[in-house]
Amino acid sequence: IAGQWTVAGTPPRSYAVVWGGGTPGTPYGLGGFGGWIDFANDVTDAPVVAGTAALLTFPPKKHAFLWIGGSMRDLGTLGGINSTGRGLLVGTWPDPTESSIFVVGESQIVPGSLETHAFLYNMGTMQNIGTLPGCTDTTAYAINKSKQVVGTCRGGGISRAWLWNGITMVALESLIDPAEGWEQLNVAHDINNAGQIVGSGSHYGEGRAFVMRP
Repeated sequence: IAGQWTVAGTPPRSYAVVWGGGTPGTPYGLGGFGGWIDFANDVTDAPVVAGTAALLTFPPKKHAFLWIGGSMRDLGTLGGINSTGRGLLVGTWPDPTESSIFVVGESQIVPGSLETHAFLYNMGTMQNIGTLPGCTDTTAYAINKSKQVVGTCRGGGISRAWLWNGITMVALESLIDPAEGWEQLNVAHDINNAGQIVGSGSHYGEGRAFVMRP
């Protein structure tokens, strides 16, 4: 299990941690970049961890990280100040190779702007995978072994779920029959190796979870 452990103090300190890899029931701290708020968002069997860690800077900023081999690696940004690591793929196990490790998330793209784009990180390079027309902010949540990425984008007061196939980003609602009653697919939270996607949207005017295979 990957997540966050907060220790009381002034200010309180939050650590990126994993449970289950060491003493049962005891969180294992992953380290950090010197800031006060870190969070682990995904973990694999390898074990490799992806998440977000604050830097000891002013003004404060946070960067996506990859934890591998007992150390935390700063993945940088797409040009802005902040980035967040959310999903993780390790293609080889139990001995992960650098070329088989991929991290997805989002990053600000311009200093001084809050606009974010989804990214795919591999081998020291953070790739901007863009956004959908009409959206300004994009988040990637998950990636499968086929390098398909899913997430959400926001713009014009709505959120839209999407699938990226390595070349183009497609809105998921464009792949379903309107007669099925889905007005909007808002967020794609995860995708498995069979290509099945889970998320949430609006079905006949009510919020509902969905599972689909494009």
